Amino acid sequence: MQIVKLMGGLANQIREYIYGRYLEYRTGQTVFYDDSWFFIVKIHNGYELKRVFNLNLPLMSNFFKESVFNEIVEKKIHIYQKLYDMGIDIDLMLEDAVGKLSFTGKTIPINEENAFILADNNRYHYTYGGATEDYYREIEHIFDKEFVFPPFPSEIAELAYKIQHTNSVGIHIRHGDFLPLGWCAYPKYYKRCIEYAEQNTPHELEYYVFSNDQEYCKSHMEEYGFNLIKDRITFVEGNRGVHDYVDFQLMTICKHIIVAPKSSFSSTACKLNKTENPRIDWENIGMDYNETFGFKRNNDEKEIHK
Repeated sequence: MQIVKLMGGLANQIREYIYGRYLEYRTGQTVFYDDSWFFIVKIHNGYELKRVFNLNLPLMSNFFKESVFNEIVEKKIHIYQKLYDMGIDIDLMLEDAVGKLSFTGKTIPINEENAFILADNNRYHYTYGGATEDYYREIEHIFDKEFVFPPFPSEIAELAYKIQHTNSVGIHIRHGDFLPLGWCAYPKYYKRCIEYAEQNTPHELEYYVFSNDQEYCKSHMEEYGFNLIKDRITFVEGNRGVHDYVDFQLMTICKHIIVAPKSSFSSTACKLNKTENPRIDWENIGMDYNETFGFKRNNDEKEIHK
């Protein structure tokens, strides 16, 4: 038995599913997906792979008797520990980025060498899907049939057509839950990325800003470099809540994407994008990754810079 943990928003779920799909591809085993996180943690929009892509996955919520699964949720028990306590010999495969977890069984760090060949035992894979950069393209043909979005809502169709038929650049700026963590990218990062795009693209660009803090973006045009492109910029609004995925879907059809450094949302959109090398980031502009983010705002909404 191979189990992959699902958690986070849509982009994280996609990355975790890619990991699971590759695990299945390499080992020939059926992979189950632990969806218990969505019953315990009520953030983002819950489990979305079914709602957005109509994927019917073998979920652990259907594996246990209802009473047992309810206990897991109520007591916040890790699935791997529950299985081990039930007498199932299972190892915990753990990605370094997750950190240390309590488990009375055997824990094995995930790395490129062992993630897909150590499948001779029952294993629970706790990963953010970080290694997906390396192996997604090998099985991309599988996802062409699986990552199929619903048709664009009628009110978005005209915008989607424009993005598809212009030399479009998506700009992803994430604030919200990133603000208290210091994970927001500095405006100067976006300004330099825009300057890079302008200098290295032969045709005139049209820019589309995707953000959960559009008012801030609009009120700081110069800091972000938006004043340089003010006649060619559109702030994409209205896709919130369960319609968050529409922003993601729109980014997958942009010709270029300026990614938010700490967010998997835009980096995963690059992965599903069919344009060759759509990504624009710190490497393009010669900026150290750790210098791109750290931007915060304090309680009176004033920005704090390094």
